[in-house]
Amino acid sequence: MVSSNRKDMPTLLAPLKKMRLTQGFAEDLLLNNGPGGKSYADIGLKKGHNGWDLSCQTGTDVFAPMAGSLVFTDMGTGYGRDVRIRSRELGLEIVLGHLDSLVGANLREVAAGELVAISDNTGFSTGPHLHFGVRRIRWLASGAGPIVVDHDNGFFGYVDPTPFLAADVFDLPVDKCYGLTPRTPGVPSEFAFFPARVHFWRTRRRLMTTREYNALRFGFWDLRTVLDDAMGPVWKEMTKPEAARRGIVK
Repeated sequence: MVSSNRKDMPTLLAPLKKMRLTQGFAEDLLLNNGPGGKSYADIGLKKGHNGWDLSCQTGTDVFAPMAGSLVFTDMGTGYGRDVRIRSRELGLEIVLGHLDSLVGANLREVAAGELVAISDNTGFSTGPHLHFGVRRIRWLASGAGPIVVDHDNGFFGYVDPTPFLAADVFDLPVDKCYGLTPRTPGVPSEFAFFPARVHFWRTRRRLMTTREYNALRFGFWDLRTVLDDAMGPVWKEMTKPEAARRGIVK
């Protein structure tokens, strides 16, 4: 059985390349406004949401947070099409819900970090996202199982995923790379940005936001890119060197 002490916990990998939390564990953002007017209590979750909801568009790659035995079900529960990965070694079951399709064969062993599915909006869902849940399981001496530990905890046995993942799992590349100081070699001075500020004002009729300023000064993006709405999802998430490394820009 897995200890509740963070330092003793297995570290799971993030199921998405970009982790953005939209609803946390035990929260209930439905407030009786979910599909059909339902809340989590109406579907048996007495204490609220039993995992994390992670923002992602339909068609996003989903990865295995741990090694284990994979089971794919199609529209069997409120999770819609979902992947469940079970590890005897760790005593854990992972659920990845609201998927579009499975990548590879069903009923197989997968490695941690392996691409296993494509995201969607199936099942009991108010919009495209990935549901990520963690619960403890065990097998009997006879080999029967898995049996869910503490199934009646108000979350169907699911527990808060937070202690199982790295503390910086929600740090986006932009947050890591834009924390540079003005003394960083190659970073222009504050004064050098005066013309860009003036041009931005004339173009957008407003001041730059902090994120736009950081993208220019510390993210090494040019003004044309920051003014390009189509490029917004890129410069908001990463620096230009990182985007070039990934082949997004030259």
